[in-house]
Amino acid sequence: MKILVFKTNVRRQEQIAKIKALLSPVLSIREWNLDLKDRDKILRIVTNGLPPIFIESLLETSGIFCEELED
Repeated sequence: MKILVFKTNVRRQEQIAKIKALLSPVLSIREWNLDLKDRDKILRIVTNGLPPIFIESLLETSGIFCEELED
């Protein structure tokens, strides 16, 4: 398992609903969460092999900025 960490521009509950709709069908995502209290609105995804660019591109289709944070 790998944990991917992203900075996002998510501010509203409607955006979280969009993320849920986009990520739920992806079988290689085990779990995910979004920290709205963090200033970078951190999205954490537990996966078994997805490349970060996949997540960035997927969320971008709904107008959600998402950028991987390096270790």
